[in-house]
Amino acid sequence: MARTAKGNPQTMVAVIGAGQIGGAAAQVLHESGRYRVVVADPKLEVLHRLATLGVDGAIDNATAVRQADLVVFAVKPNVAVDTVRRLRRELKGKPVISFAAAITVDALRRVAPEAELVRAMPNVALVVKDSFTGYSIAPGIGDRARALAERVLREFGEIALVDENLLDAVTGLSGSGPAYAAIFIEALAYAGLKVGLPRDVAMRSAARTLEGAAKLVLDANIHPAQVKEMVVTPGGTTIMGIYHIEESGIRSSVMRAVDAATERCTEITASLNRGAASVSK
Repeated sequence: MARTAKGNPQTMVAVIGAGQIGGAAAQVLHESGRYRVVVADPKLEVLHRLATLGVDGAIDNATAVRQADLVVFAVKPNVAVDTVRRLRRELKGKPVISFAAAITVDALRRVAPEAELVRAMPNVALVVKDSFTGYSIAPGIGDRARALAERVLREFGEIALVDENLLDAVTGLSGSGPAYAAIFIEALAYAGLKVGLPRDVAMRSAARTLEGAAKLVLDANIHPAQVKEMVVTPGGTTIMGIYHIEESGIRSSVMRAVDAATERCTEITASLNRGAASVSK
């Protein structure tokens, strides 16, 4: 454990890879005040930017991992297994969270059998601490390691423990989901422009409307169908809008999108883990 200037212990987290997700994770953990964060990344400009925020950088992965109480791998899937394999000694006995899409716990256990492994799929909303993160736990992980990993993941938003065979579906829905939602926000905003709203009003109205509807579902526990019925009146404006939305086949389009994204993730999972098996030999 690292210590603050006042002597209070902080959990030391090493983040390997400071791309969009890794860099955001490092920043969120640092800003919480509950963690000391060290980041390893080959791009010096990225480390410099994080350093201006108070996040420590390391010259190499091993240096970062040796200091850590917990390690987060936020590297590309195609290099994840080899990166973990090179650090197997430093990872011994440590909780490890892998954000690498499609790389299974078994693939990671083959190259780092003594690490305490958690596989997680956050989404880009962790930047604003509002990710939905599905995660799975490797068999045999210790209670303390699991509790620490879950505590770290909660810093990014809501978490849900799922069977690992469902993580491809999590990727297809919530991992890719912000992109789907962004398309709908943009469409609403363009619709606002079409009917004469100023650009800033149209964009904020669209985004806030989705946020408010989501809060009705999440915070007020109202089913989406009921939210819809709260707005619809006979012969009114909303039913006319819904008629055109339903005519476009939006429901089936969204379902096909999630199904296709999930299927593609499953294909990538199979391909990468075949390659991972050869790396571990």
